[in-house]
Amino acid sequence: MHRKIGVAVRSCVITMAIITTTPLAAAELHCPPRLPGPHIGFERSGPIPAAHWLLWRMRLFDGHPGNDVREEFAPDDKIERRDGFTSVWRFTADQDLLMVCLYDGSGSYYFAYRQAPPARCVMDDNNGLTRAWCE
Repeated sequence: MHRKIGVAVRSCVITMAIITTTPLAAAELHCPPRLPGPHIGFERSGPIPAAHWLLWRMRLFDGHPGNDVREEFAPDDKIERRDGFTSVWRFTADQDLLMVCLYDGSGSYYFAYRQAPPARCVMDDNNGLTRAWCE
């Protein structure tokens, strides 16, 4: 029992060391795969849902979460497949980025704000299973 606790504490310390040494602006940021749950770098908007919901879509906006009006970025490329699609956004300008992760069946969502825009963001839907990230 004590050995399991020691392993858990060491794992937590290592995780915290990684988190504190990797700034959010420089790290790859993945939409959490499901809602609810704690996800580093993201804030939840809306109530905690009674059920778990899978990631459905990612939307990207110009601006800070406090702004009332934001322009949504359209993907630069969208590749359609028989079993899904892949969307890619490319960024070159120095602009703020608001990343919003939406979940199928839930009105709540996660969002993250980055001051330094990533080089690109990708959303991949493979037969209804969605992954989305910015790198």
